[in-house]
This record gives sequence, structure tokens and C-alpha cells, in this order.
Amino acid sequence: MKVFIKTAPVNSAHRGYKTVAVEGEYDQALTIPMYQHYGFTSMPPVGTELIAVGAGNNVASIAEDPDGRPDVNAGEVCVYFSDEQYVKLCVDGSIEVVNKNGNITLDGNGKVDVNDGNLTVNP
Repeated sequence: MKVFIKTAPVNSAHRGYKTVAVEGEYDQALTIPMYQHYGFTSMPPVGTELIAVGAGNNVASIAEDPDGRPDVNAGEVCVYFSDEQYVKLCVDGSIEVVNKNGNITLDGNGKVDVNDGNLTVNP
């Protein structure tokens, strides 16, 4: 059984049972499952770089879109849709929630800042 590792752009993405279409080991068209960490789900946009690792008919894949990834410092974690929408857990203990219309920052001391938006507090 031959094992292969291949990088390729995502050609298409399918909902439901998550699969992505890529070119395989010998440039054949493959539709492979899109595995992700438990508790996280996403569908990579067409053109996203994908790493496929396979042995026989078993293939695992990982996708990355470096063009849309927000900047993070060492030790930080960020869940993002694009560089305009993300939630970042910062190394200083703060949390940033950002979208194109404004952002919310919770500093490490419990202070909340709302920028470029309206704050509504409901009882």
C-alpha cells in the first residue's frame, strides 16, 4: 500500500458529509472527506490550500487559507472567518471579538470596550 502526502487547492466544497474536491496523486480528481477538530466546523472556500495524507483508499485532509488569516502572537488562539471577522484569545488574557462593523474587547481585568457600534444591555 502506497502512502502519499499532497498539497492542492480546493476545487469545490460540499455540505452535509463534508468533502472537498482536489487533484489526487496522479492528477486524478478526488472527492475526499474534510476532517476537523471536535467542536469546530467550517467549509474551506474554493482556492484554499489543502494537505491530503493517504494510504490506499483512506485519506485525511487539512485546509488552510493563509490570505484570510488574522495576525496572532505566540501563544494566542483565533477562530476566524476572514481577517474581518474573528474571536481571538490573547496572550495578555484579553478577548477580542471583531467584525467589519465594530469590535468588543474584554481586557484581562474584566473591562469591556465596545468600538464602532452600539451597546445594548438587556435585563
